[in-house]
Amino acid sequence: MKKLFCTFFLLVNFLIPSDLFCSNSTMPTAFPVVILDQEHVLYECKAAQETRAQIESQRLAFQTEIDKHEKELRQEEEILKQLEASLSEKEFLKRRNAFDHRVADIHKKVALRRSQLERAFNKAREEIMNKINEIVARLSNEKKYALVMQKGAVIYSRKPLDITQDVLRELDNLLPTVIVESGNEIRTMTEENLK
Repeated sequence: MKKLFCTFFLLVNFLIPSDLFCSNSTMPTAFPVVILDQEHVLYECKAAQETRAQIESQRLAFQTEIDKHEKELRQEEEILKQLEASLSEKEFLKRRNAFDHRVADIHKKVALRRSQLERAFNKAREEIMNKINEIVARLSNEKKYALVMQKGAVIYSRKPLDITQDVLRELDNLLPTVIVESGNEIRTMTEENLK
């Protein structure tokens, strides 16, 4: 970390013109540096908000389905407990194994669906990040920015150097929504296997 800071300090001292450090100067034309709060853009943009809503909707629908399965399993387990005394040991073990197998299948289904939702969210996030990077690259070319720094790496900056709202506005115009594809074809296949 110390090496990184020293390297950055040396770059700043040797590459950035000294008029950048003068209190009455404006942004230098030789080496314009701007700041972007990428996490803010990623969280606040319309596409991310829509993505979170879609994921939550799918999660709630799946949770409703899981609740139904859990209720059925509890009822089946209760019936199995009641029948234990009246069944032969062999028949009881057969039914118990079938029940355990069904429980294991439901657990696999839950794990698969969680994984699908996570992959879908990550894919949507990646699409948004790619669009942010495209916007930053285009703005950098148009406005001749030499360096765009992540806000978390900056201790202090003047407000005019922050392009976060510009990027957010443009992202909302270019990518207002992202369709979340969570692997319904896998889910359908899995449901058929579980029945």
